[in-house]
Amino acid sequence: MTEASASDGRVLFDIDRDTRIATVTLNNPSQRNSYDQAMRDELARYLDIVVDDDDITVVLLRGAEGVFSTGANMNNAYGWYGEGRNGSGDNPAPDKRRPSQRRRLTVDRKTFGFYHEFLGFPKVTVGEISGFALGGGFEMA
Repeated sequence: MTEASASDGRVLFDIDRDTRIATVTLNNPSQRNSYDQAMRDELARYLDIVVDDDDITVVLLRGAEGVFSTGANMNNAYGWYGEGRNGSGDNPAPDKRRPSQRRRLTVDRKTFGFYHEFLGFPKVTVGEISGFALGGGFEMA
């Protein structure tokens, strides 16, 4: 029985109440299940749901279509740090400058916090690792 799913379907969440297992699937196979900040936040939200549900005893974490995860999607690396814009009117141009050091450190601290909390996750977590597990995908594996 599916309890919830990401609004764009790139992270899927399912709870089997009979077996007491929650399954979280990274579902971005066209990008080899790489994730952006929105996907990571969605994953964290689902893990919070699991922590708060005493009837769930195990979490299965996997990637769709034979690849676990190639980690953070670096195609828009600065997008992780915010959507700075220049230009004006209805047609703003992307900001080509690096984000400030303060902004980068704030985002990086949040990212490291996610992995730190994941390492101390209080439920049995089983990684179904197939294909690539690179970068942040390796960290989760």
